[in-house]
Amino acid sequence: MIKLDRHTLEYLLELDKVYAATAAEGTNAQAGEATKKMLVAEAIRRLGPLAPWWLHPEALKLARQHCRDLLHPRWIYPGDRLKPGTALVLVVPPHGNSGPGTPDSFSLSPRLLLPAVVLPLRWMEGGKHSSFLPNSLIQMADQVAEALKEDRYSLHWLFESQLDARDLPCSADSAFVPLALGLRLAQYAQYAAPDPFTWSTGAWDKNNEVDEVDGISQKLATCVLLRGKQFFVPTLNYSQALEEAKRYSQDQLQIHALPVEKDLNKVLGNPLKKLPVPPLPGADRKEIVDYYRYQIRVDRKEGDKYYLENLLDGSVEHCKHHLSGSLRELASQRPVLVSILSKNHGLIYLAYKVFNASRAVILMTSKEDDPYQGAKSYLEKWQSQQGMQFHWHEFPELVRGATEVEVEQVFQKVERIYGELRDAGRPVLVDHTPGFRTFSLALMVKAPPDVRHVYLTHRTVEKSLAVDPGTECYIDLNRFLEAPTEEP
Repeated sequence: MIKLDRHTLEYLLELDKVYAATAAEGTNAQAGEATKKMLVAEAIRRLGPLAPWWLHPEALKLARQHCRDLLHPRWIYPGDRLKPGTALVLVVPPHGNSGPGTPDSFSLSPRLLLPAVVLPLRWMEGGKHSSFLPNSLIQMADQVAEALKEDRYSLHWLFESQLDARDLPCSADSAFVPLALGLRLAQYAQYAAPDPFTWSTGAWDKNNEVDEVDGISQKLATCVLLRGKQFFVPTLNYSQALEEAKRYSQDQLQIHALPVEKDLNKVLGNPLKKLPVPPLPGADRKEIVDYYRYQIRVDRKEGDKYYLENLLDGSVEHCKHHLSGSLRELASQRPVLVSILSKNHGLIYLAYKVFNASRAVILMTSKEDDPYQGAKSYLEKWQSQQGMQFHWHEFPELVRGATEVEVEQVFQKVERIYGELRDAGRPVLVDHTPGFRTFSLALMVKAPPDVRHVYLTHRTVEKSLAVDPGTECYIDLNRFLEAPTEEP
């Protein structure tokens, strides 16, 4: 078993200084290359499976060229596909490994070690934390699990090989955010995998808020060297990170600020929303559904938007396929759809398309700041782009404590709407899915006998009320409205 402790770390930092000095001399190139090869080989022997995560890319390239026999074929490298629950923790070694020069030389000068080394970890369900992890990380893992109220997972090395680093000096404060993200991704393993090019750092202070961290220069340089695309930092480190990023003359790495929030779920929201990468156009529907199920857990608003833009048309075809014979016959007659404008405006699109409506009559409140007004813009877009016909009927908003007169006015207006539709020459279909409010009650009570009523049923995504795609089905409510046959 490889043992990594304070003595080993100090030895590696000395090797790093020798490597940097050898590369800087520039004389006797052949002797210098031989020295660097020797230093790289020694570092690999000391680090084992951590070597790909600690060695500077130039040193790792040298190892692949001249020390391949020391590189195990099953080792995991930065940029490889990561296992569920992976947490990549950036750590600046004690006393730093800046070598010769100023912090400006952190990333681009030839080195043996990365400016900030990486501890590749993984949350796994069940069991206890690995006893071979640095003690400070085990304590931080307990804090993360307590903060997220999740005790089903334990922390381990990402790789299978045994590496004893329990005595490795390691400041774990900045590991809180990457460990928390890794734990969330372990919970969402069915739907999302970690992104090997997304990095994060951040502490958690006594006020239960994200706190600033040290070593931003070294951590940012490491992200650049490992081809990172996104780096999430505490708000208090954001300005410094932006300034540091200007040194590298590249725009590949995007810097994001973690919000100052007491709600840890909101802190993790932005990085989680960017994981995993959305499926590419033409992706399998299962891949799209899995991504939606992930997004709906992370951010309901973004998940609903993704459903509208990527899954709604597929749900139309699913519902058509599962219509009863009588409802399929109704759809062939192109009925007039009557529905209610709600926050879930996709319901109107779904019913319109499934039942092949000739037009739709939409009931809505007339209050200007009603949140449902925003949904109206979607319908107007569908109207202009797809030729769907919508006719609006505004009603005064009814709140709790509405008078009997106010309720009666709603019923009378609904009755007038039915009267106008009586001469349309087409059957009328009422979708009650958007909500059993006063409107829906009036539409049921005042409906002529030949009006058809439907309601959409579906399963929900776990721990949410959102639609689980592929489970939608319209129920013919008229079957329950028919008077029972009397026994002879």
